Amino acid sequence: MAILSITALLSLSWVFFAKEGVAKINQVQNFWVDYSQQTVKEIEILEEIHHSIGFGGLIHHFKNYVLRHNPSYLDSAKESIQKFKHSLYSYHQFVNSAAEEQAILDIKNVVEQYEANLELVTLGIANGQTIAQIDKVVKVDDEPAFIALAFLKERALARAEETRHFTTQKIKETTQFLLFSILAIPVMFIFSGILIRFIKVNQRIQEAYGILDNLLKSMPDAVLSFNRDGKILRASKQAQRLLGYSHAELSGMQAVQLMLPEQRNQYAAKIKTFVKHSASSRITELKSLFVLSKAGQQIPVEINLSRVDVADVCGIIVIRDISGRLKNELSLIKSQQQLMNAQKVAHLGHWEWLVKEQQFECSKQTQIILGFPGGVNHLTLDSFIDRIHPKDKDLVRNAFNDAINKQQGFALDCMLAEINGEERIVHLIGEVTFDDQNQSLMLSGTVQDITHLRQTEQRVLLAAAVFENTTEGVLITDKTNRIIAVNNAYTNITGYDEDEVLGLSPDFCSSGHHDKDFYREMWHQIKTRGKWRGEIWDRRKDGSVFPKWVSINKVTDENANVVNYVAVFSDITHMKESEQRLEYIAQHDSLTDLPNRMLFNMTLEHAMAVAKRKRCKLALFFMDLDRFKQINDSLGHPVGDALLVAVTKRLMEDRRASDTISRLGGDEFTIIFEGVNGKNSILNAANSLLDSFKTPFIINHNELYVSFSVGVAVYPDDGETITELVKNADTAMYKAKRDGGSQVVFYDESQSIEATERFSIGNNLFQAMKELQFELHYQPQIDLSTNRIVGVEALARWTHPQLGMISPAKFIPAAEENGLIEEIGKWSLITACQQMNLWKAQGLPSIRMSVNISGKQITSGLLVDSVKKVLNDTGINPNHLILEITESSVMQQAELAVDTLKALRALGVGVAIDDFGTDYSSLTYLKRFKIDKLKIDRSFVMGLPEDKEDAAIVKAIIAMSHSLGFSVIAEGVETETQKLFMLENGCEEMQGYLFSPAVPADKFAELWSKHHS
Repeated sequence: MAILSITALLSLSWVFFAKEGVAKINQVQNFWVDYSQQTVKEIEILEEIHHSIGFGGLIHHFKNYVLRHNPSYLDSAKESIQKFKHSLYSYHQFVNSAAEEQAILDIKNVVEQYEANLELVTLGIANGQTIAQIDKVVKVDDEPAFIALAFLKERALARAEETRHFTTQKIKETTQFLLFSILAIPVMFIFSGILIRFIKVNQRIQEAYGILDNLLKSMPDAVLSFNRDGKILRASKQAQRLLGYSHAELSGMQAVQLMLPEQRNQYAAKIKTFVKHSASSRITELKSLFVLSKAGQQIPVEINLSRVDVADVCGIIVIRDISGRLKNELSLIKSQQQLMNAQKVAHLGHWEWLVKEQQFECSKQTQIILGFPGGVNHLTLDSFIDRIHPKDKDLVRNAFNDAINKQQGFALDCMLAEINGEERIVHLIGEVTFDDQNQSLMLSGTVQDITHLRQTEQRVLLAAAVFENTTEGVLITDKTNRIIAVNNAYTNITGYDEDEVLGLSPDFCSSGHHDKDFYREMWHQIKTRGKWRGEIWDRRKDGSVFPKWVSINKVTDENANVVNYVAVFSDITHMKESEQRLEYIAQHDSLTDLPNRMLFNMTLEHAMAVAKRKRCKLALFFMDLDRFKQINDSLGHPVGDALLVAVTKRLMEDRRASDTISRLGGDEFTIIFEGVNGKNSILNAANSLLDSFKTPFIINHNELYVSFSVGVAVYPDDGETITELVKNADTAMYKAKRDGGSQVVFYDESQSIEATERFSIGNNLFQAMKELQFELHYQPQIDLSTNRIVGVEALARWTHPQLGMISPAKFIPAAEENGLIEEIGKWSLITACQQMNLWKAQGLPSIRMSVNISGKQITSGLLVDSVKKVLNDTGINPNHLILEITESSVMQQAELAVDTLKALRALGVGVAIDDFGTDYSSLTYLKRFKIDKLKIDRSFVMGLPEDKEDAAIVKAIIAMSHSLGFSVIAEGVETETQKLFMLENGCEEMQGYLFSPAVPADKFAELWSKHHS
């Protein structure tokens, strides 16, 4: 009984454990069956994606479409995109990480770029763009797609490896369980069956591995995997072939060892950073690098690092060899450029007409020849024929029809319709292509602009006519320099007939005027440079010698062998006579017949050389006629010219025979005073010169008093070169001019310092205007009856970044000299008017704004339009604007000033005469000037009331102004006594430091409030 119980218990245990073992094995088996099917499906879809975008897919069709412009490639590319989208949709079921989602997005982005660029390529082809032009626009970086694809394949392979390892372990554990628990043959049979099924599943996994390996092998890029230490774990066959290493050699090698030595440290740090920090940044691109093969070859590549955290694999390196691509790109660009250049040089374009499709296509050069330089999207056969001249249209149309119907080619010349007023001639060639049924399939050919060729033919005919009829003599020799032809002009000039000179050397009529070296150098240039030009003196048949200007050219054949020499010459006897006269004219002033600047420089250079040789001195007088501009402007240029002639005559009468007087231009004269015996002799000569001008000149019944401002520089004390001596004499003359004129000033170094300062200020003005270093300050003008501010005067101030505040007394004259005064005046006017608007916006009441206007703004003739524009732009009330013009500037061109002031008043703008009393004004003109106000100059105000003369002048100005209906304002008022004097004598307004200096715009509001509180 006990034995039976034990036997039953063992039987039940055997059945239980057998059942559990079988269940576990079935569970593992089912897992592998399902997973192997998924793995195979995943790898198959990845392969479909690879083929849809790789070789034979989208990229292949895209590049062929760009290169060949065949629409069939466009259709194939679109079909590949649809296949890709279908495969991508199927693959989404296998994505189980953010990294894989990013990889899918990378592939999708590349495909979308290609899809978008297909439209650009189609548009470029329609516009006749070249391959190189299209390629610049549609470049797509497809490497991220292949990097991402390699990443997904590597992840699939890694998942398969992990699952196989897990299942194998489970099978082992289950087997041990069965062996330990069940020692029964039936179970072994069951286990064997399951094991067989497991082996089959494992075989399918290996097949999946094989597919994945084949995919990796089919990739054009080299693939390496590496661990966290940067060591290579696995290398694809492409990697081994590219780098020249075996798999065993690459395994365990540091990845950076493949870099160039000078790059290794840099990229070792990059890989280290990538391994450490790339959890959220899956792909790192390293472009335009070089890797080093085992043989030491530097290979241009693009590298991508992909992060993969599977087992001991940390990342994947994908290396793309771009050497072939670079070579192909350069070759393609070169070929395209060569073809375009050839067509451009030959003025040749091609065209095609697809007969059945009625489609016409042509090259860019064809469009240019036809007169469509900008290109057209759809050029038809009709639009092609429309470009033909009306008289040749039927000829061309019939040629096309005959070519299609009679299946025969054609070649003809025809004219194009006028392009920009020019008629062009083209040569058309057409050939017919047939299909299998001998039907006309396509008519293709070329169009060549032969206008230049026809013109050349005409020029050849014209040249023959010119040869016989030109007035220049023509002589042609053979390569041995024997005369073979001359024209009629040769006979007319030399007196020799053609039959008298044929076979002779051209030197038979040599005059003996030139030596052998002359002819040796002439022939040297002809042989080395192919031409020579120059003057030769020859002898005529009658024995007379004459000068001729000759151009000799060497004529060569296509092999650079000399064929002929051609000489073209003209008789320049009359020209030589004219040269002497022209030389005199070129060196003398046309008005005074004095030496001009050119002859002056030559004479001074010679005089300095003589003085240096004799160790003596000479003096240079640099003279400027005082008041000449005023005389010239007021009495007219004819009077001015007559005065210059009379001045010249007087200078010539008083000079020594050794002195050279020159006129450099305008009213500037110089005297070279040689053989000086000391400063006294120079001073005596200069004073004698000034004394001679105390007698007035009578010009056109005008009695004119003029004198000179004379600057003196002595050689070699004040300069050892012409430039130094002239500059220093000129500097001394300006000193005499500034000191009142009619005097002699000797040069000293302090004048150069002043001149340098003036130059520096003038030079810096340009930069100051460019950088807006100027600002306006505003000085209030006070109504004495109310003691309130009724106006302001805008005054320019210049703050230099290094020199600080520069006085207007220095920069205003400099601006007048270098021509910037007009620009400063315009800026001041605009800025002042804009400031009026700003003050108004701040709540200040409207007051008058006085702005200074230069004389050059008046004489330019543009002042009225300029003011009108500023008024329109700013919108200010013209009645609130007063333009202050100096007395001297309005008198320079009085008539122009009268018209200008009248036009300004018509705009509603007020006008004031500034600095009144400092110059000479005609009361007649003053009465005609349409002005509102006279401003008394500060020079008359300073001495009040003590200076009796100043007091009398001020009273007279006020009385005269009131008589003429002008109001009066005094500037420079600094004391209460001056203010009281002005008030007592009827002066309406004042400005000066007694009230306030000129202040910046932002301080004026405060000044206003303080004054009116």
